[in-house]
Amino acid sequence: MTGDLGTGELSSPATGDSVSALSVGSNGGAKAINALDVKAEFTVLIAETNRLAEENQRLKDKLALVDVEQRLALLKETNKPFRTNEFLSSVCLIAGSAGLGAAASYLDLNTYGWYVFIGMSAMLVLAGIVARVGSLSSK
Repeated sequence: MTGDLGTGELSSPATGDSVSALSVGSNGGAKAINALDVKAEFTVLIAETNRLAEENQRLKDKLALVDVEQRLALLKETNKPFRTNEFLSSVCLIAGSAGLGAAASYLDLNTYGWYVFIGMSAMLVLAGIVARVGSLSSK
């Protein structure tokens, strides 16, 4: 017998060709330990290990996906000012070029008005060029 508290088990080995052994549990009941039961328990443990490995891989893939989504959101936010700057430079270039092209038809205005018209158009073209070059250098 083992232990004074009754928590140990006493077992006897199998004899002959038998694949089982007799085990006396701490509650006094006898139970047969079958080799097939042990094999089934190992099969269950292997299946559980495989399931946990698959779940671990799935969670790693999910974590990688979350990381990629965060980087994509960061790139989208970074790209917004670039598009705004491109739009602003295009509008300035269009308006300035149209003003410079139409300036010759407004020569009959007074001299001061014509200079203001040419000056504003040239400033718009210059602002468009600066905005375009600034957006390319910040990339």
